[in-house]
Amino acid sequence: MPRTWYYDELILPLIYRMSNLEELGSSFTTTVKEIFIDGNNLKQNILNHMSRLKHFTFDIRSVMFIKNQMSLPSKEDIQETFIDWQYTKIISCVDYFLDYWSPIGHFLKYRNP
Repeated sequence: MPRTWYYDELILPLIYRMSNLEELGSSFTTTVKEIFIDGNNLKQNILNHMSRLKHFTFDIRSVMFIKNQMSLPSKEDIQETFIDWQYTKIISCVDYFLDYWSPIGHFLKYRNP
């Protein structure tokens, strides 16, 4: 799976140039600074810019270095950001590797029917 440190700088501008697509498949790993890529992020930064999009399939892994262990989102927190997505099945997983101050892994998979 391709990996980038530049989701905001590379991935989003590329997607914005493809605003007329009806189908989009995206699979990548990215490092994020403050928040995971969740349903709110995808809706605001991708879906709202692609009015013709009918099918969006993704496998996104966002990795974040721990800064504040007190405010770590749970799997349920992430799932709730997709609550208003119709006809969807989201599989999410949140793994915390706190022993080593390693990254937190957050995985999303989604496919439209």
